[in-house]
Amino acid sequence: MSEREFLTVAEIAARTGLSRSAVYRAVDDGELEAHKIRGRVKVRVAAYEAWLESCQVRRERRGPRSFERAMPARRPSGTFAAKLANRRAA
Repeated sequence: MSEREFLTVAEIAARTGLSRSAVYRAVDDGELEAHKIRGRVKVRVAAYEAWLESCQVRRERRGPRSFERAMPARRPSGTFAAKLANRRAA
């Protein structure tokens, strides 16, 4: 028996752990290529696999202190900050 050429939205949702609504959103956003055949949305297995590859998270390597450089120093604001500034000045 040959492999199936198309998957349903429900099958993709079950394979990925996403809701059916999330899969439909991926189709609507153009992330996942789909076909509407006689009123049913079908996705080619190859398109599904390409979509999974495009969703792969790639880790960026950074130096040990990159987080500190990326985050600007926070300045207090609002009423609490004014009280704090007054205490420090006193």
